Amino acid sequence: MKLYLISDNTETYEGMRLAGVDGMVTGDADAALKALDGIASHGEYAVVMVTEKIYAAAKVGIDRFKQTHTRPLVTCIPDRHGKAEDAGSIEDYIRSGIGFTPQ
Repeated sequence: MKLYLISDNTETYEGMRLAGVDGMVTGDADAALKALDGIASHGEYAVVMVTEKIYAAAKVGIDRFKQTHTRPLVTCIPDRHGKAEDAGSIEDYIRSGIGFTPQ
């Protein structure tokens, strides 16, 4: 299973790259959505992580992608600044990512 990161900052990207995760840095919602479509058509990646700022910028497109594609799994992660004030817990990330709530 391969992971891919779409990040809005180089620090998060570099940290994940050191852990062996492929990815890209962009601040543009359209570029992020284009990358997401390319990743899906390639079929190599099982999970795509997007930072909170990218998700906020491209929320409508990412949510539409999640509704129409079964692979890759797309999940939103906090970046180097930590989670946003209105962000949920890890349980919320799991629930939104796979539709399962841990007990």
